[in-house]
This record gives sequence, structure tokens and C-alpha cells, in this order.
Amino acid sequence: MGLALAFLLASLFIGWIIYGVAKTKPPSDNPFKIAITAIYICICLFGTLGTAFVVGDSYASYLSNRAFYDATIEQYRGAVEMYKDYAVIDMNKTRFAFTDFKYKGYQQEISKMILDLRRKIVSYNRSFMVKKIKNASWFFNWYIIANDPNMKIIRMIEKEK
Repeated sequence: MGLALAFLLASLFIGWIIYGVAKTKPPSDNPFKIAITAIYICICLFGTLGTAFVVGDSYASYLSNRAFYDATIEQYRGAVEMYKDYAVIDMNKTRFAFTDFKYKGYQQEISKMILDLRRKIVSYNRSFMVKKIKNASWFFNWYIIANDPNMKIIRMIEKEK
């Protein structure tokens, strides 16, 4: 809302300047009016395009988060425990998901896959929290496509035997 309000106030201020300049006689001979009008049009155009890019990027981030969350929960559903505010993946129960590299280099491949999953979870959680904080801000909340209420923070645990 704040970003929209700032854009609206800037547009009104420049429009007020154009109105003041347009009252001069004759208006077609005033190069200042033409310059201010061109600036006004450029600001409106860039503001509209900027808004479209911000909302589009937020929506793309939302889709990426949604896809990762659904795919991760589905892939490791036997090892996922859902709580009110977060989901936990028990890595001991997910060993069956990493069976593609059973022989040569098995331990190294498992380690790489777990590290890749951890990196993706950290990225998802960061994006999730940034969206949550921005959506709570009055300045950005109109431009942020928030995560769904059923999406949660993902935690990885590995219980000691």
C-alpha cells in the first residue's frame, strides 16, 4: 500500500505542476509544459512497468515455493511430520528415496543429494520468510503474492540412533 501511495502522490504532484504550467497563455508555446508532460508520462509508464515486474516476480517466487513445497512433501511423505507452523523431514526415514546410486560412489552421491536438498530447503525457507515479512508490511503488502496458509517452514532433522 505504501509503494502505491508514494507512486500516487508523485503522480499527483507532477500533475499539479503540469496544471499550473498549462494555465499560462498560450500553452502550446511553453516548452516547460511539454517537458513536464513528457516526464509525467515517463514516470507513469515506468511506474506501471515496475509494478508489473514486481508483482510478476512475486508471483513467480510464489509458484516456485508452491512447487518445491508440494514436491518435497510428496517425495518424502513417509518421513514428513506436519506441525502447526512447520514441517519436519526426518532424514533417517528418507534413505529409501536416495537409492539411485547403490553401488559405485554411493556415499558420495547420497551426501551430494542431501546437501542439495538442504540448500534447496534453506532457499525455500528464506523466500518463505521474506514473503511473510513483506506481506506484513503496509508498504509492500499490495505487491506481494503471499504463500498459501497450508505452506509451512521445512526443517531437516536426523535423529541419533
